[in-house]
Amino acid sequence: SEAINWNSRLAINLKVMKNTSVQVTGFYAGPMKNPTGTVKGMMNGVDAGIKQDLFKGKGSLSLNVTDIFNTRKFQIHNYGDYFDYNGYRKRESRVATLTFSYRFGSQESNLFKSKKNQRSNDMQMDNQQMDY
Repeated sequence: SEAINWNSRLAINLKVMKNTSVQVTGFYAGPMKNPTGTVKGMMNGVDAGIKQDLFKGKGSLSLNVTDIFNTRKFQIHNYGDYFDYNGYRKRESRVATLTFSYRFGSQESNLFKSKKNQRSNDMQMDNQQMDY
């Protein structure tokens, strides 16, 4: 069998205010051929979210909605000498979530750098103490 399959994904991230960001993503998978049939365009949809940073960056409040237009579905047509199958599946995919996050303690981004530097210093000390 010979086929051309394709899909696309688009993501847009915007910082709309100092502490507010928005993300919109979209996905589409085109039709696919397989040895016994075809999978029609599937799992397409648009998701969106907005996040507000709070408490000087230690907290955030996010609202996310998946499959805004309620278009995610899966259709398949398989056939052979002794069968012909048409299938359709649509799950509940439009879901909204509201999330609050709070980060305790310091947000030191140099944590891994300090560990790496410590290992580097330890190796230098070991090399100085080695007897060649």
